[in-house]
This record gives sequence, C-alpha cells and structure tokens, in this order.
Amino acid sequence: TNCLKAIDAGAIGSNDEDMELKFGTTETNGNLWYQFQEQRLGYISMGKNLVDMMNTSSDPRREFYMDTTNSAGYVGSAAGDPSNSPSMIGSYYASISSPIPFISYAEVKFIEAEAAFKTGDKTRAANAYNDAVMASIQKITGGDDSAFYKANASETSSSITLQKIMEQKYVALFTQIESWTDIRRTDIPKLSAAAKNVTGGVIPRRLPYPQNEVLYNAANIPTGTSITDHVWWDK
Repeated sequence: TNCLKAIDAGAIGSNDEDMELKFGTTETNGNLWYQFQEQRLGYISMGKNLVDMMNTSSDPRREFYMDTTNSAGYVGSAAGDPSNSPSMIGSYYASISSPIPFISYAEVKFIEAEAAFKTGDKTRAANAYNDAVMASIQKITGGDDSAFYKANASETSSSITLQKIMEQKYVALFTQIESWTDIRRTDIPKLSAAAKNVTGGVIPRRLPYPQNEVLYNAANIPTGTSITDHVWWDK
C-alpha cells in the first residue's frame, strides 16, 4: 500500500525520465560492460535462462541485448558451462558510450504491478504490467511490436499473475543487480546453481563481506557467515 501511495505521489512518468549512468567515448571513461568485455573476453556471456525465455517469445529486444556471433543465432550458456559458444552482451548495453540504467520507468511500472497484485487490485496490476512491458520494448528498440504486445502485454485482471510480472521484469532489467534481489524475494524465475559450483548446489544469497571488513571490523561480522546465508529480508 505504501509503495502504491509513493508511486501515486509522483514517480518516474515516462522513459524520458529514466535515471542512467552516462559514459564517454575513451577507454578511461567508457562503459563498464564494454571495458570488461574488451579486457576479459569470455569471462561472462549471455545466460541460457534469459536467452531461452526471449527466444521462446521472439522477443524484439534480443538483437539489442546480445550479439549473434554463434552460428545458431541467439544462444545462452547454462551457468558455469560456456561450452556452446554463447552470445556476448550486445552493443545497446556494451558499446563504449552506452548508458547503464539505474532506475527506469519500466522498473517503476513493474514495481507498481507487483504491489497492486499483492494488494488485490488485479486490474491495476494488469495495466501497470502491460505499460511496463511496452515501455521496455519502446526504450530498447525505439519502436513498437504489436505481435509481441498481443502475446505478452495484453493482460487483464483475470489473466495477470505474479509469475508473468516477475518474469518480464527479469527480462526488462537485464544487467541490473535488482533482478537478483527479486529472485531472492520471489524465487521467480527458477534458476539453477552453476555447474561445478562450490556452494553445495545453492545459488549465493548475499555478497561476501569485503576484505577490509574482515580485517578491521571482524567483531561485527556474524560468525560463520556464508554467501549462501539469507539476509534478514530473504526468508
């Protein structure tokens, strides 16, 4: 309820109001994804879960999210197993001067959709969800896709579900750490731990404490804290 009140009081109202981190056109002030791929090519790639979801729906954002260097087209690797030569992050997010989203109109609409759904206002949830999906498509591609909208952004009070809201938010927030928070809160979408992981098949639930904290503030670090332990709100 408080979330919806805050949105009604005046949240981001369009894609033009998105908050983004800006970068330059030289190596020393370039986009972080660009720098990482330039300096550590092959360390990261597109994930299978996301790519499969986008391929299944013929998502028009694919050509912006990833490259097609793989002869099979848009390909994602399962966590910990890049053996299928997966696609790399595309130029929309990883050119030298690509802005990195911080808070977007689409994200606000997805937050509205989830909050409205959980308070029982399914009509508002459906409308906010539809607006969120369309805003993301328009922001990323620069246009509309009526076929995609008909299949994925035409929800009603009787068809909207939390699963749909969180899965499309997961796609729209590509590259943003907030998706990890959402997955820990809702377990949507379902993900699997990386192959040959060292965490007992458990996806990490928290970031490790920085080494400086371990060295100089150890008394305030809970004994035995592991990256698989839940943080206070992740129950």
